[in-house]
Amino acid sequence: NRFHMNIGFHGHNNFLLLFFLTSLWSENGTAVAYLMAELSVLLSLAVIGRQFIPITYIKTSYIKYLLSAFMMGVVVLFCNQFSINIYLRFGVASFWGALVYALSLYLLKDAMLKEVFNTIKNKFLSR
Repeated sequence: NRFHMNIGFHGHNNFLLLFFLTSLWSENGTAVAYLMAELSVLLSLAVIGRQFIPITYIKTSYIKYLLSAFMMGVVVLFCNQFSINIYLRFGVASFWGALVYALSLYLLKDAMLKEVFNTIKNKFLSR
């Protein structure tokens, strides 16, 4: 079975990566080894899974989410440049990041965000 062979192959690679990278870079090597192992499992299972489940990897909604997340990240990085209390900085960055993300999705006319707004609006208007 290809699935079981895939698990065995990646388990073996994970062990080797952990052995060499942990001895080379200690806890950072462990983190890199696990990241490499998990990415290889994800990619190989995506390839195997396409045989059984029709998967589309690129949709316009994904691009909207990535663009909005990028814009949010820029705002959060900008907010983290201020020399204020770390808790206040976290609150400011969280508020502006969430606002920019939601506003970006609204301006890009995301269907999921419209559905969320309609659900909230219906809940408040039904009372």
